Amino acid sequence: MLVDELVHALRAGTVSHTLLTPSLYRTILSTVDRPSSYLRQVIVAGEPCPPELVADHYRRMPEVELVNEYGPTEAAVWCSSATLRPDGDVVIGTPVANTQLWVLDPDGQVLPPGQFGEVCVAGAGLADGYLDNPELTRARFVAHPLDPDRFVYRT
Repeated sequence: MLVDELVHALRAGTVSHTLLTPSLYRTILSTVDRPSSYLRQVIVAGEPCPPELVADHYRRMPEVELVNEYGPTEAAVWCSSATLRPDGDVVIGTPVANTQLWVLDPDGQVLPPGQFGEVCVAGAGLADGYLDNPELTRARFVAHPLDPDRFVYRT
């Protein structure tokens, strides 16, 4: 769908939920003064969501939910989500069902909430590794911090 077609669909009231990259959503938002009241939820994913986009979204459409989804391809693309608030931080949210997230320090130890480190993902949607690339698989799919019989993906 072209940008013009999506803008038309938003204005016409044929879209209730949409999933866009933040950069595409910024373009759409700058061309649509007020989408139809039919729009209920906008999901952004695929790249970091800038705080300015959250502010602009809620300035224009305070009644439309804005959701940030996070996840690498190696973890089935989507492994966490958060409803963003106009006065809150841009966060990746909580894990989706059958998914676990940890933030690890450089030694592989689990850090408490709010600390900076490397996000690691485990769960049902995790890939087994990279096809025909055992070196990269060993580097990125490492021992689970709480269960050595399982693996986590180092993002």
